[in-house]
Amino acid sequence: MKFGTKLKTLRTARNLDQDEMSRLLHVSQSVYSRYENDEKSVKADDAFVQRVAEEFGVSAKWLVNEDSNINITFEKDSIHTGATGMSGIGVIGQVENYYSVPKDFMDAFIKQQKMLEKLLEKLIKG
Repeated sequence: MKFGTKLKTLRTARNLDQDEMSRLLHVSQSVYSRYENDEKSVKADDAFVQRVAEEFGVSAKWLVNEDSNINITFEKDSIHTGATGMSGIGVIGQVENYYSVPKDFMDAFIKQQKMLEKLLEKLIKG
């Protein structure tokens, strides 16, 4: 999958239009459109790619790699399947599987569950 397709998938997962996405990533709408239409070449260390990776919790390497079989690696405390890659970091398959539910929602849900778990532990220990 090309960078532009991944970018559009991430944008639509948050129900953003191109104008909202361009403001979120600090570029003009016309420049953003060029990225989404694969009219601009990208590398993992590009500032724009880094901003996308940080904002959406995906790796820059995944964003620029056109191999559709590569897994997404999420940052610490982000949702993952529990499967681990070679580095032991949690990974998940296709981006569509993860982003059918917005990342912000899932991360907030997980945080809430951890808080409940700690509260229950306190209550049980007395």
